[in-house]
Amino acid sequence: MNRQELIAMMKDKMKSLLKFADTSNVFVTKDGQKIASSAPELSIDSEVFLLDGDGNQTPLEDGDYEMEDGTTITVTNGVVSAISTVENNQDNGDEVTTAMEDLPVETPPQDAPVDKELIKRIDALEKLMDDILPMVQKIMDSNVKMSNQIMEFAKQPESEPYNKKKIGTPNAIQAEVDSIMQIVNNRK
Repeated sequence: MNRQELIAMMKDKMKSLLKFADTSNVFVTKDGQKIASSAPELSIDSEVFLLDGDGNQTPLEDGDYEMEDGTTITVTNGVVSAISTVENNQDNGDEVTTAMEDLPVETPPQDAPVDKELIKRIDALEKLMDDILPMVQKIMDSNVKMSNQIMEFAKQPESEPYNKKKIGTPNAIQAEVDSIMQIVNNRK
């Protein structure tokens, strides 16, 4: 297996480990982007990821995202940091924005169930990283060794290139060939 195939295999393994098992936790923005979260509902401190068409997750960039239901979430460092909702006031048509960033954050109780599938994936990811790190170190060591060899080679005195070495004039070469042919003919 060459280096490129190994890298491609490692990327595929990493992608499969980073996928959530529960796809019901996908939320759609007004512009059609899919946002995945391990939380059943988007709430402050929920981790969020951008979900591509293949189901691969990448960290969601910092910013505001307007959801299909009109809710706007603010993402900072891959975590929902604020949620705002827009409500239409039926009496006078004014829009009222309710900020949820000051609301108390619910923390799960100590005896909350543990997502065993997520734990298994994290363990598999850690094992994969333990397997990868020695390979990366070996490649780095090899690169250092190769670099040192190149530096040593570069320090060697320059010699005349092979293609520029003088092997004689055409007349001298022909004279040498003639003398070799004469020796061969005399032996017959």
